[in-house]
Amino acid sequence: MTVVDVHAHMLPSQVLAGDWPPALAAGLRTTEDGRLLSPTGERLPAHYPELTDPAAALARMDRQGVDRAVVSLTPHAYALGTGPEATRYARAANDALAAYVGSAAAAGRLTGLATLPVGRPEDAAAELERAVTRLGLAGAQITTGPVAGRPLDRADLDALFTMCETLDVPLSLHPSYCGPLHDPDLFLHNSVGAPLDTALAYARLAASGTLDRHPRLRLVLAHGGGVLAQLLPRLDNNWHYRADLRTRAHHPPSAYLDRVWCDTVVHTAPALRYLEETFGEAHLLLGTDAPYGTGVADPVPALEQAGLHPHALGENAERLFRTVQSGPTATDEASALVDLREEIIRLESSLLSAEARNDVGRLEQLIHHDFYEIGRTGRYWEREEVIRVLNTIPDQVQGVTFDRVVELAPGVVHIRFRTEDAVGVVHRSSIWMREDGRWQQRYHQGTPDTQAG
Repeated sequence: MTVVDVHAHMLPSQVLAGDWPPALAAGLRTTEDGRLLSPTGERLPAHYPELTDPAAALARMDRQGVDRAVVSLTPHAYALGTGPEATRYARAANDALAAYVGSAAAAGRLTGLATLPVGRPEDAAAELERAVTRLGLAGAQITTGPVAGRPLDRADLDALFTMCETLDVPLSLHPSYCGPLHDPDLFLHNSVGAPLDTALAYARLAASGTLDRHPRLRLVLAHGGGVLAQLLPRLDNNWHYRADLRTRAHHPPSAYLDRVWCDTVVHTAPALRYLEETFGEAHLLLGTDAPYGTGVADPVPALEQAGLHPHALGENAERLFRTVQSGPTATDEASALVDLREEIIRLESSLLSAEARNDVGRLEQLIHHDFYEIGRTGRYWEREEVIRVLNTIPDQVQGVTFDRVVELAPGVVHIRFRTEDAVGVVHRSSIWMREDGRWQQRYHQGTPDTQAG
C-alpha cells in the first residue's frame, strides 16, 4: 500500500544561477540584487529547500505520510520560447530533474515529469522521447497555454500528442500564469486564473476534436481540473445544442473523461467529494502542490475526511505513471515502442518512394499475399494489381506527415499518416503484420481531404 503525491515541484539549479536566456522560462527574471521574480513580478519563493534538495523533499513527504512523489518543474520555469534556446534549456532542465529524482538522497522514492519546448513542437516530441527512454522520466508536464500566442489545440502539438501515445505516458497540464487572467492584483491570477486556465485547456482539446485524433492520449489536470467539474454540464449542453460543435468533436466533452485524471488540490472535503462524483475515484490522484503554501499541507487526513482512500489513489498513480517505480524494464519498453514506430515509418516511407517502387522483388517482400486496398477514389485493389501500378509510378508523393503508430496486438501495427501530391491531400491508414520475422503491409486505405486548401 503506497501513498503517492503526483503534484510536487523542483527548480533546476541553472535557473537559480541565472544560467538561462532571460526571456525564456515563462517570463522568469532575476533583478540586479539577485531576486528571482515570477512572470507577474512577484518574488518566486526559491527559498524552499525542497525545490533544489531532494533530501528536504523526502523529509517533507515523511511529515505528510507520503511514500512516493512525482516531481515536475515549477511552472514559473517552463520552456515557452520558440527559438532553439528553448530546446537547449528544456534538455538541461530535464537533465537536472533526472539528477534530482535519481540522486542517492532521493532514495528511489521520486520520479519526474519532463518539461518540453512546446513552442517548437517537433523538438518537444523528440525531447519527450529522450526524457522517457534515456532519462527514465514518467511523462511530461506542459503549460495549459497559450503557446506562442495560440491555445493548445491550435499550437501544432500533434507530434507531441502522438509521441505520448507511442510511449504510452501521460501528459500533465499545469497553468503557468499565461492564460486569460494574469494581472497579479489581489493574487486572483492564482486563485481564479489558474483554475480557469486548466478548464479552458481541456475544453478546447475536447471541443476541437483533438482528443478524437489522439484517442490514446491520457491527460492529468492540476488543481482538481480547475473549474472543469462545474463547467462540464454546460459544455455538454452546448455540444448537444449547437450543430457546429458536433462537427468538430465526435462526442460531448464529458465523454472523454475516461482518459483524464485530476489531482486533489482543491482544499475542502465537499470539493473532493464533487471531484469523485464527476471523475470517479479511479481517476483521482493525491496531490499537494509542494512546496508552495497554496497547496495542501496535510493531504492524507484531507482525503480521509472526504471518504477517499489515499492508498487507492496511490494505486491509481502507480498504474498511470508506469515508472513511478522506475527501473530498466519500463525504460526498455518505451525504447522498444520508439524502435517499432521508427521501423514501421521506414517501411511505409520506402513504399511511397522509388526505393521500393523500382524493384518488383522488393514490393513483393513488403506487400502481404492477402493484401487489399481501398484507394482514394474508393476503388478496391488487390496485391498483384497494386504491385504493377506502383512499379509504374516511381514517386508521386510531394510531402508526407506521419501521425500515429499503434501496436494493436503482438505483430500487428496500425499507422496513420497524410500525403500531398499534385492531385491533393490524402489521409492514409495502413496495417502491417509481422510474419516469419518480416513486416508486410496487409491493408491500406486512402481518403481524400475535401477540406484541404
